[in-house]
Amino acid sequence: MLAGGMLLLQDRIALGAIGQPKSLAAAIDEDNDMQVATIEVSAAGFTPANTDFEAKKMIKVVVDVKPRAGTGLKLVSQNLNVDADLKEGENIFLLSNPQPGTYDIAIPSKNFNGTLTVKAAH
Repeated sequence: MLAGGMLLLQDRIALGAIGQPKSLAAAIDEDNDMQVATIEVSAAGFTPANTDFEAKKMIKVVVDVKPRAGTGLKLVSQNLNVDADLKEGENIFLLSNPQPGTYDIAIPSKNFNGTLTVKAAH
């Protein structure tokens, strides 16, 4: 019975979020001298909810919208001046010379919220 209920409510239950990291550090792409991070958008929201970066190194953020996330999505960040329509699949954003701080990202129509945290370079 529980399995049947989960099948019926699979679009509403955030099963994919169980065991997923809440925060993740960006990978370094040495060849292109930039930090790269992928943020998945699913019916459960952003995974990870926070991504860490280092200041003063170019950032490439890949927002990967999964099929069940919905349509008509828009990524908004007031403190990054971003207001962009998202398509299913990979959406790429580049940030040059990021300054230390925490930057909010959101998909208001789904009430999804996340952050990009830029830490001072070592």
